[in-house]
Amino acid sequence: MNKDTNFKFKGQGVDEEVLITFGQHPSVLAPIFLKVGAVLTVTLGLLWFESFRSLIFDYPWVSFIYWLWVIVILGYAVHEYYGFHNNLFVLTNERLVLLNQRGMFSRSFSAVPIDSVFDAKHEVHGIFPTMFNFGSIYLYSNLRSEPIKLPFMHQPAKVQDQIMGLIKEVTKEQPLTAEELIEYIKSIR
Repeated sequence: MNKDTNFKFKGQGVDEEVLITFGQHPSVLAPIFLKVGAVLTVTLGLLWFESFRSLIFDYPWVSFIYWLWVIVILGYAVHEYYGFHNNLFVLTNERLVLLNQRGMFSRSFSAVPIDSVFDAKHEVHGIFPTMFNFGSIYLYSNLRSEPIKLPFMHQPAKVQDQIMGLIKEVTKEQPLTAEELIEYIKSIR
């Protein structure tokens, strides 16, 4: 959770004010980095064996393919981390915005008006999510038939309460001023 009021995003309205931004729990990266770590360990571990080391360094084309493979693996890790780092949920004074960055070259943007969100729930399933306190938050909007899912959120109960508190604060109706009341009475006469 980040109360970053200086945060700007593409598509942000002129009078739209960012109230809070939040991203996913870092555990999202665990399976990716476990795979990358295992493949790099095996790939670089081949250098410990004399027969593989001589094969890799004696033949330029094999060396080229080997190091290209290492670069591809590291590039994959950077690609996934970039997607994780830029996958954000933004709550503004007008709407809830989901910026879903899926790697470097794929992004989706969806939003719902903040006053259409009427309920929320959270779920924590499994040993690791329970141990590390992360789970999914579901926001219900009267504009969508399915809930808006915010997966892998750190401290989902706290985030849910914070989101619903901000939504209630922003959407509560302001009382009419005396001038507005007089104008309303004149309009119905």
